[in-house]
Amino acid sequence: MKLIRSILALVGIFSSAFASLSHNTVAWNEIYNVKDINENYVPQGIEVYGDYVLFSVHANDEKSVLIVFKKEQEHTKLTYLFELDFPADATHTSDLNIFDDVLYAIDYASNKICEFNLKRLLEKKELVVESEFYLNMKKTGSFAFVKYEDEMYVLVSQFILTNKLTVFKLEELKNAILDKSKIVFEITNNRFVQGLYTKYNMLLISTNNFGVDTITIVDIPKMMKYKDVSHATIKTINAPYKMVEDIVIYKNTILTSDEESFKIYQSEDLTK
Repeated sequence: MKLIRSILALVGIFSSAFASLSHNTVAWNEIYNVKDINENYVPQGIEVYGDYVLFSVHANDEKSVLIVFKKEQEHTKLTYLFELDFPADATHTSDLNIFDDVLYAIDYASNKICEFNLKRLLEKKELVVESEFYLNMKKTGSFAFVKYEDEMYVLVSQFILTNKLTVFKLEELKNAILDKSKIVFEITNNRFVQGLYTKYNMLLISTNNFGVDTITIVDIPKMMKYKDVSHATIKTINAPYKMVEDIVIYKNTILTSDEESFKIYQSEDLTK
């Protein structure tokens, strides 16, 4: 049985089709080698905006760069367009997310979430911080926006330090710093997170678990209710290689990268 006939359908259909299956193997295709741009670039965050693929890398933890690609569905490869440097203190920008046509980036070194204007980025090729938010945590590697019971939340992971996801309300991003009293709760995950992405009431979590890399698909309402990923897991699939990074859904596929192979990967069409 194929992995996903309905990953782009409503979560109820998705859950009923695959909740009973514990694991499926997915085929992955290499679509870009980051070393072709710069030998020092290490894959990190990924996001899509239409047919643009936004991709962050770090160079020896001395600086982070945003690379903009174009992805045509009929083509298997990415087309490189341009690249821009992140702010000087963002030397390890590890995850990207778009919300309301705004690009948000989290940085593992500065422990900030920065906001960028997408129109300015794509049309003027300028990467200028519109606002920044200090998370008041350490080693903040991944984040995602989650809607639950008509409220928007932010989930943040701290790589190595804890395998839990910290949850606070999205409205806190208008402030300069996260007051720890504003943390709503934590979600138990039991694995170190490499990437988070939400769509169709599902959370995708990429994990490097002692060399066994996986992508877990989670029912968001159940996760938020029980505050535990294991109680809400729909399915776990294989990642493409040994050190998976951030993930995103692009049309009927998943895009991700790997910081050992230095490549960007695209899954098979998951609806077939």
